[in-house]
This record gives sequence, structure tokens and C-alpha cells, in this order.
Amino acid sequence: MTLGVLAWALSLPLLGSRRWLLVPLTLTLVGSTFLGLAKKAQWETNLPTGFQALECRIGLPWTLQGERLRSPAGPDRAARPEGPVAAPHGARRG
Repeated sequence: MTLGVLAWALSLPLLGSRRWLLVPLTLTLVGSTFLGLAKKAQWETNLPTGFQALECRIGLPWTLQGERLRSPAGPDRAARPEGPVAAPHGARRG
């Protein structure tokens, strides 16, 4: 970690150069990402392990809201067949 901070500090004078501007900015992004992940890993290792008993009260049971029980077309449309209907064998179409 000390080496990373040293590399970042030594790259700060490059901020004045347009050609090498990306070096300190990239090192800043990498360093902040590394520190953020290290903090998250430390938080996760401090979590309790094993079974944890919780005391709580269960509220209303979950229900589906806004669901339709019927088809969107209505009950009479469901009785009619969809698509072309074939005539019985030997019948004439008129």
C-alpha cells in the first residue's frame, strides 16, 4: 500500500502536463477502488457467523396486487377459436 501511495505522490507533478495527465488520474481511480474494496472486505469479515436469532413480528402476508384473473380480451373471446377454421370434410364453402 505504501508503494502505491508513493507512486501516486510521485505522479502528481504530471498533472501539469497534458500528455501525461491520465497517469495520476488512473492511479487515483485504482487507489480509491482498492481502498473501497478493502473497506468492504473488512466489513464482511466483521459480520457475525452462524445462526442468528431475530425477534420480529410478521405483518400482513404478501399478496399479489394489480394482477388480473381474467384474460385481457374478456370471457366471451376465450370461447371463440383463433385463426382460420377448417370446414368439415365434404362441406361446401359458400
